[in-house]
Amino acid sequence: AAAALLMAAFLASSVAAESLDDLKDRLEGMTPEEKIAYLDKLIDDGVDDARIHFFKGNAWFVTEQYDSAIVEFGRAVELDENYAKAWVNLGIVYDQTRKFPDARRAYARALQINPDDVLAHCHLGFNYYSAGKHDKAMWHYEKALEIDPGSAQAHYNLGLAFANAKIFKEALVEWRRVVELDPDGQLGNMAAENVELIKTYMELGN
Repeated sequence: AAAALLMAAFLASSVAAESLDDLKDRLEGMTPEEKIAYLDKLIDDGVDDARIHFFKGNAWFVTEQYDSAIVEFGRAVELDENYAKAWVNLGIVYDQTRKFPDARRAYARALQINPDDVLAHCHLGFNYYSAGKHDKAMWHYEKALEIDPGSAQAHYNLGLAFANAKIFKEALVEWRRVVELDPDGQLGNMAAENVELIKTYMELGN
């Protein structure tokens, strides 16, 4: 009887694991709290999959529960050490909590797994730039754009680097490109504001 129960639990877990391919779609439209409750139910049902912890980490991050997000992303990469997206998101939370060396290690691990991960290059570049390692930052921004010339994030970060270096004409080029690539998004809106600020600054300077 015990063996039968164990087999039933194994089969239930296997079916649930197979159905995780559409997990992102199932979570669509849920609030972060609903997502966490849903994912906890899957775990309670015996499904301990890296993807569950990845999406749970995302939900915690949105609610600014960063310590919980770190735990979940950490669990995701523990279950699947080659989960590049989870390493990137772990790095983002480390950056958010000012654990910059930990963030760099997480981004570097993501790039070991997938050298063409544009988001990892963008965030590692920004991390390096914030640490004053501008040459390394620029290398990662340029690498990101080499991989994906249409990356709004890479163009935005490159614009920041140019603006901080007071190379305003180049900053304008990058941020105008962001507005073209992401006209209705958050990056596009921020870039549009930056364009106006730089134009005003340059006009006052003249």
